[in-house]
Amino acid sequence: MSRVASRLRGLDKSCAVAALTLEPYLLEDAPSVLNETDIPFTSLADYPGKRPVGILQELAPDVLVVGHDNTTITRPFVEAAKYLGISSVLVQDGVIGRASFSVRTGIAKILGYLSQLTIWQKNYRFLGASLRDTGYSLQGTAVFVIKDLFTKLAYGSLYGRGGCTRIAVLGDYFRELFIRRGVPAERIVVTGHPMMDTILACNEDKVMVRRKLGLPLDKTIVLLLTTATVEYNLWRPGQRRYFIAQVLKAFAGLPEHQLAIKLHPREKVDDYQKLVQELGFEVPIYRDVNLYEILNAADAAITTYSTTGLEALILKKPLIVFDLFSKVEPVPYVGTGAALGVYKPQDLRAAIMTVFNDDETKRRLKSASSDFVYHYAYKLDGKAAERIAELIVEVSQENSIRRDSLSA
Repeated sequence: MSRVASRLRGLDKSCAVAALTLEPYLLEDAPSVLNETDIPFTSLADYPGKRPVGILQELAPDVLVVGHDNTTITRPFVEAAKYLGISSVLVQDGVIGRASFSVRTGIAKILGYLSQLTIWQKNYRFLGASLRDTGYSLQGTAVFVIKDLFTKLAYGSLYGRGGCTRIAVLGDYFRELFIRRGVPAERIVVTGHPMMDTILACNEDKVMVRRKLGLPLDKTIVLLLTTATVEYNLWRPGQRRYFIAQVLKAFAGLPEHQLAIKLHPREKVDDYQKLVQELGFEVPIYRDVNLYEILNAADAAITTYSTTGLEALILKKPLIVFDLFSKVEPVPYVGTGAALGVYKPQDLRAAIMTVFNDDETKRRLKSASSDFVYHYAYKLDGKAAERIAELIVEVSQENSIRRDSLSA
């Protein structure tokens, strides 16, 4: 969002941008990132005893911008903004998949929630107290939570249904997805995402990046882009172990190809290093490196259903979706022909060889991925941040007009 902040200042010299950092991001070194962008920030911890209504009253923003409107922490801020007459903009933070459910995944989620019961109790107490600050009775709060649960069952996710004034989405596909979820079409604006602007600016020399990261120059590099499936309660640790084991086994018979693993920011390098060593392999594992640099230096990518799959396609990397557990394809990388799908461990090695050696497959993937990128990431013109900034200014102006008419 630093690019959006920069564009906002360019559009309006009097514009002040500030960030409110939530606890999980403090643990992920958000302060150092924000310091680099010159965006002033505070955290929830800086407002002891205050909940969203009190915090927003103190900060007095013209517009609230969020990346999520569906969590027990961010949802109360959107509700508080509505209560205080503050407009809000939801900026889609990554690829959103269609609902997918299996007994195995369901059990993983339940066990994961039980293991974090104390955190969930704290979060729901925060949600309940915050809702009562906005005028909800105890009974009304209970109805709110129950309604959310049934809505999640109906649509697979609450994302986008928090009631933000506008929603900035990555591409046309997500606009249609939100409409199917019951979001009014007039609230949705296709803008692309600032991340995509950053990808376009990635021009690091591949050889230099490989040398910097210790990757071989004489082999093709296949980058495994992991997702925080265990951390998000989508998989159990045993499933992750099995998944990684199958990837490592596939590369054991491909000496001309080098596997490298790029972790999700919420995963721990130590967890993977221990897992890889226990399985008897040696593979370079990275987390805190520039995703686009290492992805650009690679020759192909493997993922499940992460946003990184879209980013790989933008950088024109052949993509393999290795899916051992889903019953429904959440993001249709394979269904659209943009990626090669692998659903059995024994087929992965052949798929890796195919994306490098089969000319017809390479041609087909290249053609389909171009269409996919447009529908899922809109125009790759480097102006997504500018479009989002213009949307925020437009919402701010609408809010000012509304306030003036009410005061009159």
